[in-house]
Amino acid sequence: MDSKRKADLKWLSYQVLPIIVCIFAGLAIALYYDSSLLSLALMFALAIAVFVKLPYALYALLLFLPFSFRYILPMQAEVQMPTEPLLGMMALAYGLRWIIRTCMSEKTVCNVENGDSPSGSISDRRFPFALPLLAYGTSHVLSLINAPSLYLSGKGIVRALAYIMLAFIVYDVARSKRELRYLFIASFPSAAVAVLWTTLVLIGNLQLWQWRSAYSGTPFTNYSVYGSFAGVFFLILLSRLLLDKEPYDKVMWGGFLLIFSIGLAFCFSRGAWLSIIIAMLFLFSTRTEGNQYRKFLTIVAFGFVFLVILSIPGVFNLLIERVETVFSTRFASNKMRLLRWAAAIRMFLQQPITGTGYGSFGLLYQGKVELVGEIAKYQLGAHNEYLQTLAEMGILGFASWIYLIVAFFAYGIRQLRQIENTFYRSIVIGLMTAELSLLVHLFVVSILHVDRTGIPFWCIYGLLPAVCQMSRTHRAENG
Repeated sequence: MDSKRKADLKWLSYQVLPIIVCIFAGLAIALYYDSSLLSLALMFALAIAVFVKLPYALYALLLFLPFSFRYILPMQAEVQMPTEPLLGMMALAYGLRWIIRTCMSEKTVCNVENGDSPSGSISDRRFPFALPLLAYGTSHVLSLINAPSLYLSGKGIVRALAYIMLAFIVYDVARSKRELRYLFIASFPSAAVAVLWTTLVLIGNLQLWQWRSAYSGTPFTNYSVYGSFAGVFFLILLSRLLLDKEPYDKVMWGGFLLIFSIGLAFCFSRGAWLSIIIAMLFLFSTRTEGNQYRKFLTIVAFGFVFLVILSIPGVFNLLIERVETVFSTRFASNKMRLLRWAAAIRMFLQQPITGTGYGSFGLLYQGKVELVGEIAKYQLGAHNEYLQTLAEMGILGFASWIYLIVAFFAYGIRQLRQIENTFYRSIVIGLMTAELSLLVHLFVVSILHVDRTGIPFWCIYGLLPAVCQMSRTHRAENG
C-alpha cells in the first residue's frame, strides 16, 4: 500500500467517519425520538465506530462509565447502558481483528509517531498477562460443568469474558504519551463530575449515609462501588503528584485530587477506607529519593481535610458509630457477610475442582432470607470475591485468579527496578496502588464485574504493561 493511499485512509478514519456517525445519530434522534428504536439506532451508530476505529470506542466507554444506568431486558437479563453493550462490541471487534491479523500473519511494524522504536524494526508488543488472563477466562468456561442453569451461567460468562478482553484492548490502544493523554481526558473529568455530584448529594443526606437511599439521584448505587471507583482515581493522582518531578499542570491535578479526596471521605464505606489506607502504605513505602517532604506535606494536608470534615455537624458521631461496628456480629451487614462466607465455603466443598458454576451463588441461595435479606433488590454475591471465585469456579478458578494477581505485581515490581523517568515511574506505581486497593476491597465485596469497578480493574491490567513499554522506548530513544 503506497503512502498516498495510507494518508487517504487515515484522513477517512479521522475526519469522514466521525461526521458520518454523527449524521446517522442525528437522523436517528430526529426520526425515532419517541420510539424504542432510538436506542437500537444509536447502538448501531456506535457499532460502526467501534469496528472502524476501536480507540474512539475506548474513549467513549471511559467517558460514559460514571453515568451508565441499569436497563432490564427480557429473559432474566440486565445490562448497564451504554457501557456494557459498547464493551461487548469492542471485545467482538478486537477478536475479529486478532483473527484477521493471525490469518494474514502480519507483523507489527513500529511507528515513530506512536512512540515506538525507530521505523522498520519489529516491536515486541507481546502482552505479558496473556497467559494468566486466558487461564482465568478458561476457568469460567469450565465451571459450566456443574452449573445449575446453563443459560444464566453462560450469559454471565460471556459478560465476564468481555470485561477480561478489555485488558487486551487497552494494551493494544495505549502506545504512547498521546494515548495516555486521551485516556486521561476521557476518564478523569467525567469521573470527577460524578464524584463531586455524589458528594454534594451525600452531604445533604448525612443521616442516610449507610443506606442505598442516600445515593438516590446520583450516578452510583451504593457506597462500596462509589468508594472503589473514587479510590482508583485518587491513588493515581496522588502517585503522580508525589513522585513525578517533570513539569506539568500541578494545579489541575491537585484540584482533581481534592475532589476525589473529599468524595472518599464521604463514601462511608469501611471496606473502601481500609483498602485506601493499605494502598497508601504501599505507595508511601516505594523508593522515592528526594520526595520525603512531599509525603510529609501530603499527610498534613489529608489530616487537615479530615479535621474539617469532622467539624461538620453530625459527621463525628456517625463516623464513630460506623467504626464501632467493624467487628460487631450484631451489626446486620457483618452478620450477613459471615453467613454468605460460610455458604461459599460449603458450596466449594460440594464441587471443589471446577466449582458450582459461574454466577451460581445467587441462584442457589436466592430463596434464603438470612443470606439475601428480606428487601434485597439485587443479588450481591458472597461479599468476598475470593471466596465466591472458590465456590463458583473451584480450585481451578481460584488458582488462575491468584496466578493473575501474582503475575501483575511480580511484573510491576520487576519493571520498577528499570524505570528511572519519574513520569512513567509515578504512573506505574499509581496503577499498582490503585489495583491493590481494589483487590483489598474485594475481600469484603463482590463487585469485580460491576461496570464502574470492573472496567477500571481490567483497564489497569492492560495499561500497566503499556506504560512499561513506553518507558522502555523512552529509555532507548534517549540513550
